[in-house]
Amino acid sequence: MASALLSFLIALTLWYRRTSLGGLTLFLLMLAIIEWQVCASLESIAVGIPAKVFWSKICYVGTLSTPVLLLVFSMQYANLEKWLTRRNLILLSLTPVSVFILAITNEWHYLIWTSFTPLSDPSLNTIVYGHGPAFWVMIAYSYMLLVASTLIIFRSRQKSRQIYRRQSELMILALLFPWLGNILYLLKVGLFPGQDITVLGFTVAGIMLSFNLHQFKFLDLVPMARGKLMEEMQDGLLVVDSRGRIADANHEAADIVSVHSDKLVGKHIDDLLPDLGSAIKGAGLQGAASRELEIVKENSKYTYNTKITPLAGLEGDPFGHLVLLHDVTGLKRVEEILRESEEKYRAIVESSHDVVFIYRGDRFLFANNSASEITGYSRDELYNMSVLNVVHPDEREKLAEIIRKRQNGEYAPQKYETLILTRSGETRYMEMATSAITYEGESAFLVSARDTTERKNAEKRLIEAKIRAEDADRIKSEFLANMSHELRTPMNAIIGFAQLLKAQDYGDLSEKQDKYVSNVLQSGTHLLELINGILDLSKVEACEMKFKPELFYLSAVFHEIGLLVQPLARKKHITLDINLETEDIETCADRLKFKQIMYNLLSNAIKFTPEHGCVWVTATDVDGSIRVSVKDNGIGISKSAQKSIFEPFKQVDSSTTRAYGGTGLGLALVKKFVEMHNGEIHVDSEEGKGSVFTFTVPRTCEHFQYPETSESEGEVNLSEEDDDGEKVPIRAYIN
Repeated sequence: MASALLSFLIALTLWYRRTSLGGLTLFLLMLAIIEWQVCASLESIAVGIPAKVFWSKICYVGTLSTPVLLLVFSMQYANLEKWLTRRNLILLSLTPVSVFILAITNEWHYLIWTSFTPLSDPSLNTIVYGHGPAFWVMIAYSYMLLVASTLIIFRSRQKSRQIYRRQSELMILALLFPWLGNILYLLKVGLFPGQDITVLGFTVAGIMLSFNLHQFKFLDLVPMARGKLMEEMQDGLLVVDSRGRIADANHEAADIVSVHSDKLVGKHIDDLLPDLGSAIKGAGLQGAASRELEIVKENSKYTYNTKITPLAGLEGDPFGHLVLLHDVTGLKRVEEILRESEEKYRAIVESSHDVVFIYRGDRFLFANNSASEITGYSRDELYNMSVLNVVHPDEREKLAEIIRKRQNGEYAPQKYETLILTRSGETRYMEMATSAITYEGESAFLVSARDTTERKNAEKRLIEAKIRAEDADRIKSEFLANMSHELRTPMNAIIGFAQLLKAQDYGDLSEKQDKYVSNVLQSGTHLLELINGILDLSKVEACEMKFKPELFYLSAVFHEIGLLVQPLARKKHITLDINLETEDIETCADRLKFKQIMYNLLSNAIKFTPEHGCVWVTATDVDGSIRVSVKDNGIGISKSAQKSIFEPFKQVDSSTTRAYGGTGLGLALVKKFVEMHNGEIHVDSEEGKGSVFTFTVPRTCEHFQYPETSESEGEVNLSEEDDDGEKVPIRAYIN
């Protein structure tokens, strides 16, 4: 009972440490030993075989639990908890549970105890148990668990450092006493044969564990904690004694010095890291010291931040140093990259033609060379100035408001233009872009400014030149319009009189006279066409051309235009094919100008198509617009000429001009008239294969917003060649 009381006190101590690793298991182990001790004591004082057998059965609770709990504790102590799964714990408990059931039901089978024999001396009150096969199974199983526990603790001792080896050695010694007690019981050796003194061995083991607990802070600092603290830490850790020898080191430290951890202990620090040895000697006992240490491994240089802490005993006696090696190689590389990046961007900023500066509040914090060059102030002068001091007085209020909004976190434009006043009093335009940054640990604003003075002056010059050009163009158009009117009046008279002479109504003409009159009539007609083209083009450019869109059927207009150009086509035996998608296609256009567009395109197609050729006209409704195409299989147009074909006075080439004539205004007028309808025109052509001119006009009048104007009868001057090759004016009066 005394041993049970002692075990109870140890259990109380363990209860307060149950949260430590293995603490709860060790507490349960002591409870099992207490139960075993109490039941063994009650069995020894019980009178009669039935009573003794009863308490022996109850003892089996502690007897069977103790080896199992001891194995579990040993595995926890040695950091082998991964094997303590629920499945493994159940398998571990199957044999003890089965033996306990057999002990309770021993009277049915006598597999545990086969006989109960009292000793010859009645005063001893002891019986000798005869053991059955199940008992020996229990003994073998318990021995197996004890052997496993001992081997686990021994293996843990081999891998532990000095302080943890003393713990392991005491645990192994404690485990020998249960072994010794059980062997004496089985061999029936001792003062009291038949008395199971195994429980006394476990009592002694409990006392030694208690000593281990208090003397070496057992369960406060166990090998697992040491493994996680030292072996798994990312930094190297060295313990160097007062003589400069390495007393302890983790695996990371071993990797740093390229020596296996088992061979590292005992080596002198000067032999491995001379610089670190010198630093340790220099640190002394004055407190922690830090320095950087460079180590070359495998032709690569590594940098470590070393922290050296002196170690002293309770009385202040020095006995070594603790050295922490933190790898800062990556950090150094990042710092190097950042430094190079900073130098690179500083060089870019300094060499930039743009002004770059940083400000906080309204004070300059940084300015590049361009800022000094453009403002005329040195950097030192700028750093002592307000940003507003270099701003033009007319712009200071606006810029001060922008700065105020930025400081208050309100919306302010990121890009804006302003004026600055240089030291010499010159005003310059600046285009600013501002970004919020962190500068020297505080919020600031980075400004990139571009001097746009030259561009602004160039823009002003361009605008002035554009105004002058527009004025000149307007004057030119007015002049051409006036001159065209003045030229057309006498030209009509010349053509009219030439026609009268040609008709010979007032007398016959000789053959020579008739030829001269024909030349006059032909040249006058050509000149009148040129004058009319110039007049129309100048009206369009001067915005004086009247425009009156209306709805009409294309079929009617195509019929009229077909009648006009049919004589030209018939003369060259050219087939004219007009094809409408449907007969009721309508368009909204200026009828007069639409006719002139079609006449110019068709007359050109007939002119540049050889005899017996073909000209096709198609009209389709596409996405709310009317698309009209005029196609021929004539001489075609080169790719280079297509780019300028719609410009005034442009011909395909000089040879074409000589062969086919023309003023070079027809297609220019066509393009202008199409654009007046909000349409587009383009040409697809290949030399020797013909051309296709395609233009669009709106189908409805809803896109036009022109005021209605009264327009007198308009006049379109068209012409056709008669059978004699002469061009005869045809006047088409359209209401």
